[in-house]
Amino acid sequence: MALEVVLGIDIGGTFTKIGLVDRSGSIHFEDEISTRGYKTIEKFIVALHAHVMKSLETLESTFLLLGIGVGAPNGNYYEGTIENAPNL
Repeated sequence: MALEVVLGIDIGGTFTKIGLVDRSGSIHFEDEISTRGYKTIEKFIVALHAHVMKSLETLESTFLLLGIGVGAPNGNYYEGTIENAPNL
């Protein structure tokens, strides 16, 4: 049976951290990539997606991804946007 987890993504000014957490709060995977150095947000998102997928392929367990949560400075909950983040 697959372990039910959520993927957390924390976008910071220097690093973006990712982690898989189960319902009990146990962390099954954590990693980070640089947030800086991408010419466009689209290139950052492509790199983040590729890193997450590559990282998940290295895990030995089977996971059922229930959801994804993203944290970022100046995130607008109602609009689903990041607006004028001072460190991004």
